[in-house]
Amino acid sequence: MRRFFNSSERAALFLAANGECSKCGRELESGWHADHMHPFSKGGDTNVINGQALCPGCNLSKGDKLKYNDTFNARPFQNELIRAVLNRFKTENCTVAIASPGSGKTLAYQAVATHLMREGMIEHIAVYAPRLSLAQQCELEWRHATAAGDRGHFELFDQSVRLERIRHRQNHEMPFTHSGETRTGFTTTYSSLASEPSIHLAWAAKHAGRFLLVADEAQFCGSRDTEGQSSGGTVAGDLIEKMSEYAAHTLLLTGTPYRSDGGEIVLAEYTDTDAEWRKRIVSHAEATYSDGIANGYLRPFEARCVDARMNIRELGSSTVVSKDLSEDSSHLAEVLRQPEVFKPLSDDVMRYLDEAQARDPRYKALIACMDMSEARKVTAYLEKSHPTKRVKIAVSADGDEAAQVLRRFKTDDTDVLVTVRMAFLGYDCKRITVVGLLTNYRDDGHLQQLVGRGLRMWGDTEDQSQVCRIVAPDDSKMRKFLEDLREQNDLGIAEKKSREVAESRGETVSDEPLSYLDDAYATHRRLESTRGVLDSEQLAIIESLKTKHGSTEATSILAEILREFTGMSATTPAAEPETPSLVLAAPAGEVPIYTESEQVTKIKSDAEKAIKKVTSNRLRARNVSAGTPAWRAEFGREAARIRSSVNSGFGIASTTEINNVDVARRYLNHVLQTVRG
Repeated sequence: MRRFFNSSERAALFLAANGECSKCGRELESGWHADHMHPFSKGGDTNVINGQALCPGCNLSKGDKLKYNDTFNARPFQNELIRAVLNRFKTENCTVAIASPGSGKTLAYQAVATHLMREGMIEHIAVYAPRLSLAQQCELEWRHATAAGDRGHFELFDQSVRLERIRHRQNHEMPFTHSGETRTGFTTTYSSLASEPSIHLAWAAKHAGRFLLVADEAQFCGSRDTEGQSSGGTVAGDLIEKMSEYAAHTLLLTGTPYRSDGGEIVLAEYTDTDAEWRKRIVSHAEATYSDGIANGYLRPFEARCVDARMNIRELGSSTVVSKDLSEDSSHLAEVLRQPEVFKPLSDDVMRYLDEAQARDPRYKALIACMDMSEARKVTAYLEKSHPTKRVKIAVSADGDEAAQVLRRFKTDDTDVLVTVRMAFLGYDCKRITVVGLLTNYRDDGHLQQLVGRGLRMWGDTEDQSQVCRIVAPDDSKMRKFLEDLREQNDLGIAEKKSREVAESRGETVSDEPLSYLDDAYATHRRLESTRGVLDSEQLAIIESLKTKHGSTEATSILAEILREFTGMSATTPAAEPETPSLVLAAPAGEVPIYTESEQVTKIKSDAEKAIKKVTSNRLRARNVSAGTPAWRAEFGREAARIRSSVNSGFGIASTTEINNVDVARRYLNHVLQTVRG
């Protein structure tokens, strides 16, 4: 059945309503909705007899009256995104959202898909992400298997109509969605799309007009200029644009309003250039750090900023110029490679981690380095200098092992994760409360994503004792980033207090010589936080008191207390904090979880072990000795005979045809029954 009214039917509905909303009588503006009086999802025909012209507000309120027993308590950003997509679905082909780390964008687009499925607008969702861990995380957060049964976000929505499954798929794992299935989808990576575009475009063509296309971290999807020349364009961007031609609607999600190369994202609209010659993406829903502070799902922060003294020797001269990193950051990358700099920074991370783990031993630290060689040096230093801490490294050169380290780090007893760029985009581990920035990347988007790993509240309730502790070089760009972050925090606190007041009232709420770095060493530290700035001297006073009394309280919180009693002031006073809680609320019983593909692989491995076990038993029954040439020759032939018989009885040529958990479990039972027989 045809879902949408065509242009002539829309014109007839507009004229029949005299250009006014059939419900509220307001004049219809661009973007008005052609609505089914008897819902399409319940068999209503798409024709003028069953149609009416409504303004978006009336149409959406009509949909809101449909009763579902959801327990999903949407954040303001998530509600804004759902409404934006529903509002734009019939008249626009794309919706854009800017979502800061920790805003809940994954659950937001999953909820969008559920709402569209309830309206009969889509049958599937296709999600593309830049990292394998992000793609797997999409499936695991929505639905994963546990010993007690399936768990995940899907439980928040009424089972009568909801998105049921999103499966992580790689190109060899066909099909992406099973024949005859509806209310399902798949998630994969941009590299998967770029490596075999024909597979993805074929799926899109087969399901044309029936799926929501989601480009997560869409800043990876650069566009090309009007002449087709590359202007930060990417292969993924070109292909997402082609996929969108088949999609019922496309949703672009980005963590920053600007691409680091100054280019544009496909399908998006942009403002005119600003004073810095940058064009900002036009968004239809947005979540910032200040929103997270105002709504209690992001943590405040404090940052220990480490300065360094540099001795710079000019080329062709014996002149040595001594400078501070805070004054001249042109040699930042070289400075961070110096052991006399990265070691004190690393020690500060461990000092912060000790404080956090004294409150809860499950807290963790993340250290981001410039490259793999630096990551390995930092890891080696931490293992030698802090032997009581468990340190793991995850770098791209380690392939699957690095991916497994990232997965295990979320739930195991590792204390510190050292990486380069693998754990900053969308990596969700709320135990991370200390972030060490041993990297020279200073793009705002990159820093927001990286620091965002430690900003998410852990637990179901807001806990003011949770503070994200940041260790960073004291260079000018880092200082500017932290100042901006603090301003956002202040806005969030002001918004939160404004709401509290409203609720209490019952209201609704370069010319320098060419030179090179001779050496460098860390010098003094200062503290940036959402509660203000402590200079080096003030920081030393606070930390000496903490050491003397064995305190593990956040330095910025103690500074507030001392300010009350001694008059010591921060450089930039911030809003008064609430009384900190002494107990950290954290979820209990966390266990590793696995994607459907990983479960299938494990079940097939168990089946293969059963085949090998019965093979061994049969050879021993024939008095063939294990480890002999006869054993090796017979084992392969006998196992192949058993495997062929098992597969034939199950109706498959090989186990590559098994691609979902239910079939894999039936296959394992079939194997066990066959070999026992």
